[in-house]
This record gives sequence, structure tokens and C-alpha cells, in this order.
Amino acid sequence: MARWTLFALGTVEGERIRLPTDPVAAWLLRRSPDLMPPQAVGSVLTMIRARTSIIDRMIEEEVRWSVENDEGLDYWSVAGGFDARWYRIKTLMSEAVRKHFEVESPELLEVKAALLSESSFRTSWRAIERRAMPEDGWTVQTRGHGNLVVLEGASTRLPPRKLRDLLRRIRSDAPNARVILDLPSFVSMLHSKAALPRDAAGAEIEGKEEVDNPYRWSRNFLRRLGWEVREDLWLTSRPMLESTGLGLPELPGMEALRIVRLRATPDREQMRTGVASISLGPRN
Repeated sequence: MARWTLFALGTVEGERIRLPTDPVAAWLLRRSPDLMPPQAVGSVLTMIRARTSIIDRMIEEEVRWSVENDEGLDYWSVAGGFDARWYRIKTLMSEAVRKHFEVESPELLEVKAALLSESSFRTSWRAIERRAMPEDGWTVQTRGHGNLVVLEGASTRLPPRKLRDLLRRIRSDAPNARVILDLPSFVSMLHSKAALPRDAAGAEIEGKEEVDNPYRWSRNFLRRLGWEVREDLWLTSRPMLESTGLGLPELPGMEALRIVRLRATPDREQMRTGVASISLGPRN
């Protein structure tokens, strides 16, 4: 999925009718064409571009809040693959972000670092604190600042059990974290046998289908993991729009998309005393 995102945001001759969203992605594709995915479905690429735009807006709002409240912010990209917000929106994030961290698998981070060390982006890349670790150990750490954690693409790389465990680890290790997490509908095809109706946006589903398919995680389910939903944004799927023959190009469809913005839910003891006492509840 990391290569699909790279493809969606970079320049590929004959495949894009827009300018690239990400100049680093464009350079990586030119430098290493083997990073292109073997196939790319238009509806998924459209979803990725929409996801990127929405998450950028959420990051901007989080940074603005930190500036207005005089809060230093550590930014954590977890499972971001070839994400390059450290360059693309560095001016925006410089207003509040004290340190930019990337948590990624050792293999992918090694490839990314080797390529970027030869690029004109290397100075910005050197400033990033990199944490190479296997996915079972992905987490963040608090340093006394606020923590903004972006889990873009994590739901397509991790099965539901591991995604739940990741949210629990972040809740435990950085209880002041604010989290942005995308839950595209096609995770049901990747990680679950449960069929997902294409018009199921907004459904509050309980039971096994919810547990096995993060797209259907309800607010109550996320609360049981220790998180309060601050924003819950849904985009429904749409079919491809064929050309009318009047010189207009075909428009690709789009997969359904859900993005949630989370903050830790205080347990009763914390609410009563003001002292952090984390209770995550039983594991499913």
C-alpha cells in the first residue's frame, strides 16, 4: 500500500491529469521506477488523494490549536511508508512542531533513507528522528510536549488485531496523544471475510463484523480502546463516470473512506482526581 500512495501522490507520465501533490514522491518515482505498484486501481488512487487532502487539513487544525494554546508539539508518523509531510508541509508544521518522528519497519525505512540521502531533500530528511522497529513494537513516546500521531495507511497494513494493539500501546505510552487514523472501506477485502455494503457509511455496527473490520468500528468500540472520537468523517464510494463523448475525460470512481480524529478518554479515576490512571479494559 505504501507504493500505491507514492504512485497516487507522485508524477507518472500518462497516468495523472493533475500536478503532483508531493514533490518528494515525484522525485522518488523518477529515481526508482521499480517503486511503482504492479497495478493501480483508479478508485483506490482517488481515495488516497482525498485522504491526503483531508488529513492535511486536520494536521493544520491541530497545529493551529497548539500555536493558540502555546503548546509544543511532537509529530509522529507511524506506518506512513514514503510519506513526506516533513518536507511538503514543513512551513506549516514549523509553527508548533518541536520534533518530527517516523516510526516504520526497518526494511522500508532503510530503502527510504538510502534513496533520500542522494536527493535534494536530504537536508530536511536528516532532521527527522527515525525509529525503525517491527510492526508489533510500533508506538510513540511522550517528551513533555503534546503528541500528534498520524496513522495514515496503518489500517491497510495491519490486520484488525494488530491495529487495536497499536492504539492500545499509544494510549498507554503517550496518554496525551491526539491521533488521526484513516479507515478505508477496502480493508474489509484485505483483512476480513465480512462483506461490507458499499452504502454502509455511518453505520454503528457491533459484534464480530465490527471487530474484524476497522471501517465499521463504532464510537463505542473506539471508546473501549481508550479513545474519544473528536471528528468522524465519511466519504461514500462512487462509480467511474464514463466520458460523454464531448471531449471530457473519464473520471475514476472512488473507494469509500473514513477518517477519525481521536483523543484519549480519561477513565473515572482520572476524571475524579486529575491524576492519570489508565484503564484500557479487556482485550478483544
